[in-house]
Amino acid sequence: YLAELAHHAMAGREFERGLRYAQRAGDRAVALLAYEEAARLYEIALEALERREPVDGPSRGHVQLALGEAQARAGLMDHARETFLVAADLARRLNLPDELARAALGYGGRFAYARAADPRLVPLLEEALAAVPDGDSVLRARLLARLAGAVRSEPSVERRARLSREAVEMARKLGDPATLAYALESAFAG
Repeated sequence: YLAELAHHAMAGREFERGLRYAQRAGDRAVALLAYEEAARLYEIALEALERREPVDGPSRGHVQLALGEAQARAGLMDHARETFLVAADLARRLNLPDELARAALGYGGRFAYARAADPRLVPLLEEALAAVPDGDSVLRARLLARLAGAVRSEPSVERRARLSREAVEMARKLGDPATLAYALESAFAG
């Protein structure tokens, strides 16, 4: 009933409740693999945020990232890319490096090995990599791996090899199988 509760809360101008219900309903839709429905619900959550507090804040960034992920999983990549660019801009303004990294990775698409067809991808990944703290982290390893895949078209393979090697080593140190698989996928496709 979460989606219905969100609808009624919004109709009753109870935007805080509408936000909570819409986010929870969107999360539930993602868990059920109903990505288009999740995207619709996250859009309602963004509307609730806009009506509740028209200023940008971390809450808006979290909902924006959830919307982009739902759109991407629904196959709406053009919409997802635009959503991730908005999330990246917000993360920049609020100095939220983890959110900037998530936005860059989302913008880059699901496949770590994919070349950069969009001229905005490599600069966005580089910016996110520079923003996240030094040291081993899942986000840093994934950014390294995705950047390695994005620069596959560069004439020199040195940069790509260095990025891939660093991503794989970091993922191994972290002991995170999903991150290691992502890093290896990027390195293997070289």
